[in-house]
Amino acid sequence: MRILYWTQLFRPYIGGVEVHTTKFLPAMKKLGYEFCVVTSHGSLDLPDVDEYDSIPVHRFKFQSSLENKDVEGIFHNIKRLKDVKEKFKPDLVHINFTDPSIFFHFRTNNPSKVKTIVSFRLSVENNSYGTDSLLLQILENADWITASSKAVKDELIKLNPEVEEYTTVIYPSLEEPEIEAVPVSFSLPVLLCFGRVVNEKGFDLAIEAVYIISKKYPGIKLLIAGDGPAKDELIKKTKKLGIEQNVDFLGWINPDQIPDVINKSSVVIVPSRWKEAFGQVALQAMQLGRPVIAADSGGLKEIIDNNVNGILVEKENPAAIADAVTFLIENKEEALNLGINGRKTAREKFSWDKNINSFNNLYKYLGG
Repeated sequence: MRILYWTQLFRPYIGGVEVHTTKFLPAMKKLGYEFCVVTSHGSLDLPDVDEYDSIPVHRFKFQSSLENKDVEGIFHNIKRLKDVKEKFKPDLVHINFTDPSIFFHFRTNNPSKVKTIVSFRLSVENNSYGTDSLLLQILENADWITASSKAVKDELIKLNPEVEEYTTVIYPSLEEPEIEAVPVSFSLPVLLCFGRVVNEKGFDLAIEAVYIISKKYPGIKLLIAGDGPAKDELIKKTKKLGIEQNVDFLGWINPDQIPDVINKSSVVIVPSRWKEAFGQVALQAMQLGRPVIAADSGGLKEIIDNNVNGILVEKENPAAIADAVTFLIENKEEALNLGINGRKTAREKFSWDKNINSFNNLYKYLGG
């Protein structure tokens, strides 16, 4: 079965969707599926045509052509996408909906209408990536919908109650890392934020929390792994607060090296200011037994059971993050128990096999 797999960003980006995709495609490929990836350049200068694990990758300038109302660019994207589809001849289209580029799929779906799965990887309440009319069009035209959490499914049902009949929750996951988890240490506390460095991820809140904590623990360290448009502002913020020595910007990290970075941390912080659909970063940290401090919203509440396998804090509240970090530093036994329980949750509730089996069954059901 040939699957046209659509995602806003792809490797070398390291956001939750991107990391999942780089593991998901090879795993599904082993089950006999043939893939072709449609994605965008994002903010990086990347080739239009590329390859990953012998899977063709086609990058388009979807976002810029729509934002700039570039009619010539829009028609160029449509023509090129038609060519890709005609050459690949997909049996099924699987779209990760995180931006308005899905517009181009509707404009190029052939008369026989190849069946389409739309996976909602973001909360629809974060509707900066599409208009209400586009969302409604997607809900009406998708053959099947998957939601990354119950929270997202509930949002979709509010928009269109009929979608409940063809919407399922499939929690994202990742293969367990091959490396062993290094025991958590608080002798020199190291905090970690990783992912796309954008304002919505709230890394500035973690920096403000470090400023608060550094008054009591001057040796506290925050690692920020990833790249993105908010990085320069974050660097300026550390200088303004006088904590440059407490914050290290690691830049882009190869997804395969993320477990090594997690192993260097004492605590992983997920301070998102928007409503996360799931929380891939939290799950990765839990797989390696790291206690997680996360914003109390969206799908994160389905991963973290507060004070059992992690700590949930109020959104937009750096003082609450600082209090949670201080608690873990001063209560090491409880911090270790959170990590142990988190690892158990990752293995039992969010296993990689569950994720792969769910999509394998869905692909067979729609494309068989």
